[in-house]
Amino acid sequence: MKTLYYTVFKKLYGKFFNSEVVFVDHMSNDMITTLKYDEIEPRELPDRYFLRTQLSTLYGEVIK
Repeated sequence: MKTLYYTVFKKLYGKFFNSEVVFVDHMSNDMITTLKYDEIEPRELPDRYFLRTQLSTLYGEVIK
């Protein structure tokens, strides 16, 4: 079981984005992991990015 906290928000391009997420892993002695987004760049995404049937084909396109 994990709890996520959205702890920091930044305004970029006229919109607010969360730029830091804290994960608390309750199964591992409440170990804390912090994920920070330093660079956020808006871009258009194809509709297929949001289809469950396409998830297995997207890794190389989404993770860079």
